[in-house]
Amino acid sequence: FQKINESKGNLKHFKIQIRWIDVSNKDELINALNSYHGPLMIFDGHGLHEKRKDFGSLVIGNEFVDIWTLRKIARIPPIVLLSACYTHPIDASHASTANGFLHAGAYTVLGTLLPVDAKISGLFIARLILRMELFIPIAIESFGGSIRWTSIISGLQRMIYITELLHNMYDRQFINITDDQYLRLTSKSNDY
Repeated sequence: FQKINESKGNLKHFKIQIRWIDVSNKDELINALNSYHGPLMIFDGHGLHEKRKDFGSLVIGNEFVDIWTLRKIARIPPIVLLSACYTHPIDASHASTANGFLHAGAYTVLGTLLPVDAKISGLFIARLILRMELFIPIAIESFGGSIRWTSIISGLQRMIYITELLHNMYDRQFINITDDQYLRLTSKSNDY
């Protein structure tokens, strides 16, 4: 994964290493999980929580993968981010996909309550990766050696919420703000 230094046009590598793995069924997912020993997994795909089955699934290819069945057969990273619909829906049972990952060994899981837009979810994940690359080293230096994962995620969620809110209000002509006002508002949303 590379970033572009826009001022010079040359490429610099992120310190964070990103590995993309495409899977098309449950067995490939299990193999990918067992071969991965990193701290964070991002699933970008489809999720479902059928009321008649009363448990959540990831939809991979033509399969509905019940994450609750992965305990002790797949190595689950400590942090799991689910960029898929209905991975922890507000109107379903406790047997959500997000809770299935916790049951299978994750320490923390970020799931979704409702359907999600792929473009907005992709932006969220990109911002998270950028935040991990740039913000974490600064925060660790500023705060004396550590920062909580909840601080990283909650700050990012605030920023995404404010960004979406301002864009929607502006697009619907509920507000008329300058670029400077927009930057001040989004920056202020990141204050603790």
